[in-house]
Amino acid sequence: MDLKNNFWKDYPALEKELAQVHQLMKSHVTIKNSDVKSAIFDIFDAGGKMLRPAYLLLFSGFTDLSESERLALAASVEMMHTATLVHDDVID
Repeated sequence: MDLKNNFWKDYPALEKELAQVHQLMKSHVTIKNSDVKSAIFDIFDAGGKMLRPAYLLLFSGFTDLSESERLALAASVEMMHTATLVHDDVID
């Protein structure tokens, strides 16, 4: 799966990890309502820069975390960020 934007094209290793983060985010959406699930996937697929998970992946590379732990943390950070953006849009 390619990320929608080309922001990370010059960093193929990071781009690959971010694609894994994107897939991990989608795999953890367990909502049964297909309309809501589709809306969440549309938001995830909209194509942001994914700066927060990228920074987390870069800096966590200096730790002893496993790859799966790093990817899970990055997905969590991006999902939380996305949720705050959606919440802000709803409130406004």
